[in-house]
Amino acid sequence: MWKINPKEILKQGCVKDAIYDSDGRLLLEESHVITDEIRNILERGDRSMYIWRKPKFEGDETPIVRPKAPAPDDEKLVVLTEEVKKSAIDAIDYLYNNHDIEESIEKIDDLSQTLVDIIYGDENVGISLDELKCSDEYTFKHSLDVAAISIMIGKMLGLSEQELKDLSTAGLLHDLGKTRIPSDILNAQRKLTDIEFKMMKTHPVYGYQNIMEIKTIPDHVKLGVLQHHEKWSGNGYPQKLPGDKICLFARILTVADVYDALVTARPYKAAFSPSHAVEMMMAMTADFDIHILRVFLRSIVLYPVGSQVLLSNGEIATVVKNNKENILRPEVVNAEGKKYDLFNDLSCLTITVMEKVE
Repeated sequence: MWKINPKEILKQGCVKDAIYDSDGRLLLEESHVITDEIRNILERGDRSMYIWRKPKFEGDETPIVRPKAPAPDDEKLVVLTEEVKKSAIDAIDYLYNNHDIEESIEKIDDLSQTLVDIIYGDENVGISLDELKCSDEYTFKHSLDVAAISIMIGKMLGLSEQELKDLSTAGLLHDLGKTRIPSDILNAQRKLTDIEFKMMKTHPVYGYQNIMEIKTIPDHVKLGVLQHHEKWSGNGYPQKLPGDKICLFARILTVADVYDALVTARPYKAAFSPSHAVEMMMAMTADFDIHILRVFLRSIVLYPVGSQVLLSNGEIATVVKNNKENILRPEVVNAEGKKYDLFNDLSCLTITVMEKVE
């Protein structure tokens, strides 16, 4: 279930998906034709409306016909080899299970340099989360994802190679403080109590304390770890800092951290699709440095060229080109060879990508 702009529904002519209010009460059933009365409701612009799409079950799949493959130079993405992913697992595992933090930092430092070497090259113009997965274990995946996404953002911001290495280290270390959170809270498969959540919110401070005496770690890395849950609005933690008081590294880490948390399944929640995660983040702009959020949206690839997607008109199509101005609206070709330019072609404005088809 996620928020919608009611005015978008008006463009479709009918309610394609069930609509609920913020309390979970059904307002309109799916496939409901928009009457004048319903139009009046939607035109009020109530921002507390949500849609719910039924999950697909086995047997619901639509046969996939793959059109001609696109030109190979349409998109150049960051690729991590299995060797690099194994190195990431080893380094992060050592960090979280070894009591000698300074030895752990040496391994993290090597991993940071490796990630920067891969991503810093001019030939890499975007990053796909499909490429980053190194493990099904959350700690490994999340730390690597946050570091890699942060490097890509930093690269597009014009940071130096050394700054990118430091930023990668901050990304790999950002959740280190969770090693001091009781495992029954960290792995709870339920909503945390207020007391438990308050304890969980101490992990940035614990992480900072773990590294604050290590002279080889720059101060901006330490501050990134401490402040990565601060919000531009000043409603974050642990210090409730307003935007201009939050260090650059933390502002970058916040964007990468929130995105990866949304797209990753946890015991207490299902994963959101990348496109839905982006939509949610675009609705949370008060929490982020808007400039960094925009750079992030230009640095990731939701639908790599050649991937299959389900369109809102029910068709399965292949992505042939991405649009950096709006990553939610690529250029696609359906099974019959018909092209839809979802961003530039005005006749395609009512067609959206629903989800990526695996």
